[in-house]
Amino acid sequence: MRRFGAPKQIVIELARELPLGAVDKGKLEKQQKANQEANEKRRKKLEELGVANTYENRMRLRLYEDLEGLNHRCVFSGEMISLTRLFSPNSDIEIEHILPFSRTFDDSYSNKTLAIRQANRDKGNQTPFEAFGHSPAGYDWEEISKRSSELPKSKAWRFAPDAMERFLKDEDFLARQLNDTRYISRRAKGYLEAIYGGQGYKGATNHVWVINGRLTADLRYVWGLDNVLAGHNLDITEAQKKNRSDHRHHAIDAIVIACTDRKMLKKAADAAKKQEKVSSDRLLADTKLPWENFRADVEKIVRNIIVSHKPDHGFEGAMHNETAYGIDESEQGTKKARTVVTRKPLENFEKPADLEKIRNDKLREEFQIATYGLSGKDFKEALLQAGRNMKPPVYKVRIEEKMKVIPIKNNQGDEYKAYKGDSNYCYDIWLNDKGKWVGEVISTFDAYQLSQKDKEWWQKLVGQNGQNLIMRIRKNDLLQIEHEGKEKIVQVVKISDGAVALAEHFEANVDARTRKSYKGEFPLKYIFKAPSSLQEAKAKRVTISPSGIVNIYQNLQ
Repeated sequence: MRRFGAPKQIVIELARELPLGAVDKGKLEKQQKANQEANEKRRKKLEELGVANTYENRMRLRLYEDLEGLNHRCVFSGEMISLTRLFSPNSDIEIEHILPFSRTFDDSYSNKTLAIRQANRDKGNQTPFEAFGHSPAGYDWEEISKRSSELPKSKAWRFAPDAMERFLKDEDFLARQLNDTRYISRRAKGYLEAIYGGQGYKGATNHVWVINGRLTADLRYVWGLDNVLAGHNLDITEAQKKNRSDHRHHAIDAIVIACTDRKMLKKAADAAKKQEKVSSDRLLADTKLPWENFRADVEKIVRNIIVSHKPDHGFEGAMHNETAYGIDESEQGTKKARTVVTRKPLENFEKPADLEKIRNDKLREEFQIATYGLSGKDFKEALLQAGRNMKPPVYKVRIEEKMKVIPIKNNQGDEYKAYKGDSNYCYDIWLNDKGKWVGEVISTFDAYQLSQKDKEWWQKLVGQNGQNLIMRIRKNDLLQIEHEGKEKIVQVVKISDGAVALAEHFEANVDARTRKSYKGEFPLKYIFKAPSSLQEAKAKRVTISPSGIVNIYQNLQ
């Protein structure tokens, strides 16, 4: 506000509820896993049918599954819906909103079913009971009621005579949009009204108002914004679902929300009502752009956004993992990878190669014989059975590994056990005698040790051996580098010996998308840079203030 002045109007979308507790989070994760498995089955089914694996086709198949209790009949007309009819090029099967979209703006799965085109036309802008409750020619309300009772509960109640009243709860659509009654919405609205004199101040409510987000996705699609970000790494021109692998999709949503004023709500409702009468699947197709060249302006602005990431400059994380390792006395004091010993449950062995680490020669040989030629689940079952058959039964074995560890000393200064470091705190980079950038990784454990000597060491540009640092890089820091012939802003994602793993600032879900096992959209590769290659890339530190001012530095001073 100091930079730009108070906004004339604030529109806030609050679609999410308060944070979930542990139990609810577990339920949500379980449901998400079930949804993923169901989608995979639908993908395979579509492949068998020779049908494109698109969002709409997956939705059609999902809605078709809901009709199993009806013997796959249209809930309104009773006509049989076969898979061939459902996915034929000129199919007369349509996705129908049970309660009219123009009166509810409910585009959720629970408000959708499959219907014969003619039944969809006959229903029009009405609830099922309003359209068929008096059993017009060609329809039998009693039969419709029977069929609807076989639908999921979240859909069946929408066929009741009082369904609309139950949905609206005595409030019309616009009133609910403009007067969201959820606690968090009221609090946020009241907080923002302080800009204009405070909650209850005359005129404040004209400046701040809440929408619940039902329109955002539809308007984003109609205004052609769904593919603004899709093409940053893929050649995609057609409209598609939102790219959640790019943080800038939040900015696009914010633009849509800002353009959804009272007048727009009324226009959208009227447009939806008009479109529903002709049963268009683009219910807001008549909604005009907020201004001429709107999409081009949005694309230009969004592509120039630099996403801010909160830097992680504290070192309060775990110093090491919980597994204690025995260490070889002959390797006392070494800082290199050393041979360490620990006990490992048989159930944690995943593949035959893991058996090579077993320290006892006899046990190793017996387990290798028992699991010869096996892999996956068969390997595990054979290994566990072999352990149970031994006398006495074996459930854990001692293994040897080579790794860099954090040694723990006793009162006499002897190293008697060790732990594997869990994380690295920073990468210190300085100039050597030959004018080259070199560096050293400081683990979280070492950062704790240094803080015992000097509580403010991490704020000083001095290395452990007194070197004047060029920069100290931590996770989530931003850098400007030259890469593939272009100047790019990148985020520090991981720090490891020899290099830092980087990703462009706008990339989201980076950890998952860089895994070999990742099967989702927009896979990603890290940009790896050692200190010397950072020098070649002319790396500079970048910071972004809370109000959006970008600063670029050669170092942290």
